[in-house]
Amino acid sequence: MSKRIIKSMTGMNIQSKLEEISEALVLSEPSDFQSVSMLYNRINEFNEGVKETGEKKAGAVLKAVLHIIEGILLEEVEDPNAAFSIVNDTVVALQSVY
Repeated sequence: MSKRIIKSMTGMNIQSKLEEISEALVLSEPSDFQSVSMLYNRINEFNEGVKETGEKKAGAVLKAVLHIIEGILLEEVEDPNAAFSIVNDTVVALQSVY
């Protein structure tokens, strides 16, 4: 992702959205459907904002994260904890960009 996102995302503060996502992650457990659903919704909202910027790489990363969370919610992943760890690592990487 580039700094261009920060300037071009209308009505969305990147840092505060990532903070919300990070907080949701801390409060979530792979076995808690409600908290994982809330996390999915926050990341999806962030992804919609990123889509508006035309930032394809960020969109691809977020799409992959959403797919992983869907797998957790639908109980389609073998190891939900490992999948959740990937989501966490991705959010940490996004935060390090900003």
